Amino acid sequence: MPTTSALDGVLGLVAARSASAAQNRRLDDDVVAAIAHAGIGRTLLPVELGGRGIPPGDLVEAVAQVAAVDGSTGWCTGITAACSLFGGYVSEDSARDMYVDPDVGLAGMFATAGVVTKRARLDGGIDATLTGRWPFTSNCLHSRWIAGDR
Repeated sequence: MPTTSALDGVLGLVAARSASAAQNRRLDDDVVAAIAHAGIGRTLLPVELGGRGIPPGDLVEAVAQVAAVDGSTGWCTGITAACSLFGGYVSEDSARDMYVDPDVGLAGMFATAGVVTKRARLDGGIDATLTGRWPFTSNCLHSRWIAGDR
């Protein structure tokens, strides 16, 4: 879990900006930066990629504290942190590309809403195009990558 002072700073900022987040329908950039700086999103990321190597229960506690101040911010914090778990399930090259900055979050939407069309290339590779429309993807505006179900 982040240090008490780091988390306290995050909680104070979340409280101060919760009305703005509700009005703008997105988290304020400085709230996202403070959460990243506290290291909450690195909790489930493998240590080899910059993860924190601490028990998942500490993540639950930190997210619960953020959510107690503002539920939407807690939700986005939890999504970002949970999506960092993907780093352990993709190839090492992909993981190093995805987590070049381990504090930049990921978002995810796991509702079947798109279609992947694959096309063979002359060099033997495959190009894939994803088309579709998703009604929402929490935290997508503050994420470098978005995971999907296809």
